[in-house]
Amino acid sequence: SRPDSFVQAALGQWAPVRALGASYTLRVSRGIAARTLDTYITVQRPDRIDILVLAPTGMIEAYLRANEREVGLFLREEAVLYAGPATPEAFERALGIGLSAADAVAALIGYGVEAGAHPPPAAVWEERARRVRLRYGAEATAWLHPLTLRIERVHYSLPGGQVEVEIDGWRALPAGSAETGGAAADTMTGAAGSAAAPAEAARATTTVPIPEQLRLRVRPDGLELRLRMVGEAALNPDLPAEFFELQRVPGVVELPLQELSREGGLFRRHSSER
Repeated sequence: SRPDSFVQAALGQWAPVRALGASYTLRVSRGIAARTLDTYITVQRPDRIDILVLAPTGMIEAYLRANEREVGLFLREEAVLYAGPATPEAFERALGIGLSAADAVAALIGYGVEAGAHPPPAAVWEERARRVRLRYGAEATAWLHPLTLRIERVHYSLPGGQVEVEIDGWRALPAGSAETGGAAADTMTGAAGSAAAPAEAARATTTVPIPEQLRLRVRPDGLELRLRMVGEAALNPDLPAEFFELQRVPGVVELPLQELSREGGLFRRHSSER
């Protein structure tokens, strides 16, 4: 009778989470073309993100990094860094998918939608799906399981279509502690390998559900991403202040992000074998 009563209990599960770092196997497909990538992704609420695309040697092939001031996409093969001011449009162009940095962080941590970036949700009971539906204005809709209190699906409405996020599996991580996991070793990364939790946090017993398997579909153009967390993950790593800063390396040409074509975004350019 009161579907809104589930919302605070559900979203409160992720309140202890400030940041997450983990390795993912990522399959990017579009039509019959597909490619599998090894990635290490670090996020910090509400909208800081670092996505590393790794070669088998551990060298970084590409990275996308966003902080409160800048968004940058580095491509090693081209020796180019596309950079620009931090706006939702800039992040979407660099990513190749119509998600803001805040909503990408929300999807990876598990709370579905960044409330501060959307209107307050209206909760209704959806009888057919047996789920609580959270509608964030006309921009986003999330479906909440009333027993597990987990966000299972999110649909984002965009001018050119939709982005659908589905969570297929979860992992329970101790709140405030870290599982030190595999990270990229490269002079151009700020710290995928330096993530560590404060010693006192290791005593925490509360667990937080973190998505272990996710699917993202872009409609109507058919781009699909499947992420699977592998190895261990770091919850609330102790990240230095400069972690999400763009790395300016000698010999790398820096170009304005607006010069990047729509198909040049990180995941669109990796949607087929090259």
